[in-house]
Amino acid sequence: MAPLFCAIFAVVVVAIGPVYANGMAEGARAYDGGDYGEAVRQWTSAAANGHVGAAAALAGLYETGEGVDRDLARAKHWYRFAARRGDGFAQQQLGHLLSRDATDADSLVRAVTWLSLAARQGLDWAAKRRDVLLEHMTPAQQRQVAAGVHAFKPVREN
Repeated sequence: MAPLFCAIFAVVVVAIGPVYANGMAEGARAYDGGDYGEAVRQWTSAAANGHVGAAAALAGLYETGEGVDRDLARAKHWYRFAARRGDGFAQQQLGHLLSRDATDADSLVRAVTWLSLAARQGLDWAAKRRDVLLEHMTPAQQRQVAAGVHAFKPVREN
């Protein structure tokens, strides 16, 4: 699990660039130092204050179980928070988690929509996963995905 989170964290850091605010930098230092509990505290506070990068990093911790009990519902919550604000990596991860849980056509459409949004931002893995799932969807479901992608507007408020 640790290598997966390192990859997740690296993408989040690259995505947010040099802008560290509201506990993001403190959380990163804590994580790098192995103090996952402090990273969780810092990123929870930052995410609650609207920091998209902190939300994605926090989601990664909940997804992998580093510093917290593994909790996919919380991971989805924080990925969704960041994904709705336009974060491509969060869109990819949310789409992936939702696709693993898809129990009906509507949930599959939601998952593929998030993957498609991430793919639109150049995330190759999201595009590959989306394409595999699209092969198992009806033309009507594929149109629903296309409509969802077309209608997507990032949320700007917390």
